[in-house]
Amino acid sequence: MKRFNILFLLTGISFYAFGQSSNSSCCSCYNFFSDDNTTFLRDSTIHYLWDENNNGWKENVVSVYFYDDMAKIREHIMYKSAGGIPDRIPVNMHTYVYDVGQRRFERVGYRWDIYENQWMKVNKAVYQYDSAYLLYNRVDYLWSNSTDNWVNDFAYNYSFDRKGENFNTSTEKWDAERNMWFDDSKSEISITGNRKTRIIWHWDPARKTWRNFQQMIHSYSTDGLLISRKLNTWNEELGKWEDFRDYAYFYDRKGWETEWISYGWDDRTGSPEGKGRQLYSYDDYGNKIETLRFAWDRESGEWTIREKQITWWSSLLMAEFEDLKPEGIKVYPNPFEDYVTIELDDYENTRRIELIDISGRIVRIIENVSHPSIIMKRDNLQSGMYILKIYARRVVPIRLMIE
Repeated sequence: MKRFNILFLLTGISFYAFGQSSNSSCCSCYNFFSDDNTTFLRDSTIHYLWDENNNGWKENVVSVYFYDDMAKIREHIMYKSAGGIPDRIPVNMHTYVYDVGQRRFERVGYRWDIYENQWMKVNKAVYQYDSAYLLYNRVDYLWSNSTDNWVNDFAYNYSFDRKGENFNTSTEKWDAERNMWFDDSKSEISITGNRKTRIIWHWDPARKTWRNFQQMIHSYSTDGLLISRKLNTWNEELGKWEDFRDYAYFYDRKGWETEWISYGWDDRTGSPEGKGRQLYSYDDYGNKIETLRFAWDRESGEWTIREKQITWWSSLLMAEFEDLKPEGIKVYPNPFEDYVTIELDDYENTRRIELIDISGRIVRIIENVSHPSIIMKRDNLQSGMYILKIYARRVVPIRLMIE
């Protein structure tokens, strides 16, 4: 098994975070989709606020990311800026631990103590997965200085359908006095055609019943792109859902999201008005290089710029990354037109295979692998780049092209 040294990436982080660079950015830590044999890891992001007094951008928060030799994020450090590079001070940090299957097992949050001049524990999240490698439980903890130990805070429970899509989530809140978990909220998802509806209920301990809280309706295009989202809140007096916020999403010819706009109801005019807006720019590889955030100005009736975020990336040869996969896996032909064959020497320990499109959606799932040779048909899948994730003794990502 080939291992690569990612020291060049960490060195680049310091340069990009505290200097000037023309590299590109994205909101996710990984981008496996490029025109050559390269993948990308996020180096750092810089968040700016618009300074109306000086009519220019003012640096606000800087985030820096560190990875291990498996291209897994290990640390995320946030710095608060007080005016420039020399004035950046650490604020928060997250560290990550993974299990033998390269799934995230633990995330620990810290805050910087300016008086002690060191990191102090704040919170922790522990993740648990089922035999199909699906996340079914997450427990959040808070650090107690009085007991010098972790104490329960929140628990999240997830349920999935046969396609591996989440359809039910519930949360529980820890009651320290009674030393037990209590219901907090639950949600269910229903799908009808190209519309997905999610309803959230909150537990009412006084009435000892579930009460409607929010309803979210997502509408998708025929090729699976999110085109609108409606957020409704429950009116207890009228006993019905009421409009709260509407979102519209826009894409370019490549299917990359370029803009979203949110609207809310204006009681003064009795009509919708703008609430929020974001614009995205990309580099040639599909990395999101800039995010601009706007707010609606009622007086001028125009969108006004408020925030900006720039992210830098480092490149990583995909060939080196794919050399990390264990022997005994063959995928051919690649690229393919009608079908692809997946050969697994260790098929008995392979519990799940996923095909993920460029937007991150799982478009094909194979479970209960019982044969060393598997044929995956193209059917109605569009041409383009995909990631084939094989969940064996550990998770193996393989870049796959459909012509």
